[in-house]
Amino acid sequence: MTALILSLAMLVLGPAIIAICGRNRHVIAGIDTFVLISIAGLVLFHLIPESFAVAGWSAGIAVVIGAVVPWALHKWSHHKKGHDLGALLPVAMIGLMAHAFIDGIALSEKLGAHQGHTDFLALGVILHRLPMAMAVWWIVSPRSGKRAAIITLSIIGVASVAGFNAAELALPLQPEAVLGWLQALVAGSLMHVVHAHSPAHHSHCQHAGPLAIGSVIAGGALIGLSLVHPVSEHFSALGGLGIGLELAAVVGLVVVLFFRQRKHVVVFNHRHQH
Repeated sequence: MTALILSLAMLVLGPAIIAICGRNRHVIAGIDTFVLISIAGLVLFHLIPESFAVAGWSAGIAVVIGAVVPWALHKWSHHKKGHDLGALLPVAMIGLMAHAFIDGIALSEKLGAHQGHTDFLALGVILHRLPMAMAVWWIVSPRSGKRAAIITLSIIGVASVAGFNAAELALPLQPEAVLGWLQALVAGSLMHVVHAHSPAHHSHCQHAGPLAIGSVIAGGALIGLSLVHPVSEHFSALGGLGIGLELAAVVGLVVVLFFRQRKHVVVFNHRHQH
């Protein structure tokens, strides 16, 4: 229940951050980078390895489905943009509700009771709720008003509660492999969030400092998690070498995503200066 409450709180915190820091793009840029790198690290170094350890290699199929389905919907929505907006909005709302319902399932304590460190799954869901809430507010509020944005976020919250309650009833009856596939499915959808994320809302951040601070904090947190719960605890064949490789991979991920964020900002600003 605590995870569910925190995820709902993020739906309120997102618009609140915009209201408080709306004029300070540097703060938002730092928060955005921290969340993005944290989600990517949790998925790659904890959620996916856990899923494979529980469900075997078949979990890879669930990861692909979780990433490809929202990617396909994203591509379809861009194709429809400007052609059939009336048909697009209901589909987008259904997609948000379905995503929120699955998130609610992932937040259930019943899932954690069956698997090892599925607190990582709940943490990933909670973290990604912040940029989701901010994006919904930025997109919906200017076009349809604050009331419409509040209604949209409320629908996401209700769908999450429904998914959470459904999981509390159904998950104890499921075999462990099914729970591994569910975690892999959510992990795949979170990877889509990282891949499709565009930091255009902090594009006027002219300096790399806020991005660097967010990257360093996220990297430190991921290194700490890896030291406490290394991937090698799921795959004993890695032995002592596993933790060294994992820490090197974490540092590499942080560096790559920092420069990815920086590139997005530089390219956006260059386009709007000409």
